[in-house]
Amino acid sequence: MQQETMMKRKAFVWTTVLGMLLVGLMATPAPAAEVLTQTETITWYDVEVEAVKTADNFIVLFNTAKTMGRPYQNTGMSHLEAARDILQERNQMLPNLSYNAGLYTFAPTTVIYTEPLKASYPMQPYNKEAFANAIAQLPTEAGGTTEIQRALLGLEPVLKDLSGKTIIFLFTDGVNTEVSAPTQGSLGPNESARTPRDLASQLALKYDVCFHVISSATGKVEQDLLRTVASINDCSRVVPMEALLGKPEYMAGSLFVLEEKVFEIMETRQKVVGFEMDNVRFDFNSAAIKPEYNDELQALGTFLQEHPQAYVILSGFTDASGSPGYNLQLSRRRVQSVSDYLRSNFKIAEDRIVPLWYGDLAPVAPNDTEEGRSENRRVAGVVATP
Repeated sequence: MQQETMMKRKAFVWTTVLGMLLVGLMATPAPAAEVLTQTETITWYDVEVEAVKTADNFIVLFNTAKTMGRPYQNTGMSHLEAARDILQERNQMLPNLSYNAGLYTFAPTTVIYTEPLKASYPMQPYNKEAFANAIAQLPTEAGGTTEIQRALLGLEPVLKDLSGKTIIFLFTDGVNTEVSAPTQGSLGPNESARTPRDLASQLALKYDVCFHVISSATGKVEQDLLRTVASINDCSRVVPMEALLGKPEYMAGSLFVLEEKVFEIMETRQKVVGFEMDNVRFDFNSAAIKPEYNDELQALGTFLQEHPQAYVILSGFTDASGSPGYNLQLSRRRVQSVSDYLRSNFKIAEDRIVPLWYGDLAPVAPNDTEEGRSENRRVAGVVATP
C-alpha cells in the first residue's frame, strides 16, 4: 500500500479509546483483561501519524428520492439531510492520499429516463475542498423514485476506466422501485438478472469493488434488500446511519488506516473509565472460541451489562497463511463468533458491538514462526464510552 501523508498532532484520549480509526490496527500487544474502576487516565500524546490508504478509488451513490425526505428518527432532520451531514463530516476527516473519487445522485423524476446517475463530482482525482463544494450542492429537497438497479447499471461506465480497489458508498433508505423496462448496460450475458444483489454481484465479479451501504432503512423489506447487496463479498457491509452519527469507528479501515509512533505523558485521577480485554486467540483456520477465553469474555460481558452506556469495538485478524480474500473472510467470522458470544450469553444489543475485520493486516508478531502466527490469529477488543 502507498504511504504518502505525514501528520503531526496533539491527541487527548481516554486509555480505553485508542483514538478514532486506530482501534485494532496498532501492532502492539493487548493488555490482560482489566476493569478500570479506580482511576481515569488522561494521556497527552506527541504523535507522528502516517495515513496508509486501503483503497485506490471511492464512489458515493447518493439517493435523493422522495422517500429520503421523511423525518429521520428524532434528529429534526430528514433522511436526506442526515445523509448529507454524515457525508460532509466524513469528507473533512479524509486525508488526501491521491484517491480517485466520484459523487453521483440517483432518483429519476421523469418518465423518460435518460441517465441512471447524475454526476455532482464526476470521477476524477480527489480534492477535499472541491468534493465539499459538490456535497454542498446536493439537493436539499427529496423527489423522484428510487431505482437501485438503474443506479448500479450506471456504475459500469464509471468503473471501466479505473484501476485498483474501489469502495462504493451507497447512501439509501432501501426503498426500491423495481425496474421492469429494458435497461441498457454492459455487464455481459447475465445482464437480465435485475435484482440489486445480482447487479452488485456482477460488478464485483468484473471489478475489484466493495459496497459499503449506509442504511437509513426502517422496514424489514428495505433492510433485507440492503443486506443482500452487502452479502456479495466479504469486504462489503451495511453500516446503519445511526451508527455513523455517534460511532465513527464503524468506518475504520474503509479508505485508510493510521500507523503512528506515540510518545506519551500520563496523568491519573479517580474515576471509572472502562475496560480492556486480552486478545482472544484462535486455532489455525478456526473461528471457534476456545474454552480458555471464557473467563475473559465473562469479564467483558459483565462489564457491558453493568455499564449500559459503554460499547465494545472488536477487531478481527488472521495470520498470513491464507490468501488475502480468505483471510478477510476468516477474520470476519472470528469477530462474529465473539459478537455472537456476547449477544447470546449476556444479551448485549447489536448496536453496542462495533465489528471490524482486517484479515492479515497489522500483525503483532512475525508470521514466519508458529508462535508468531498463533499471536496474530486474534480478536482484539476495546470498550469505549460516549
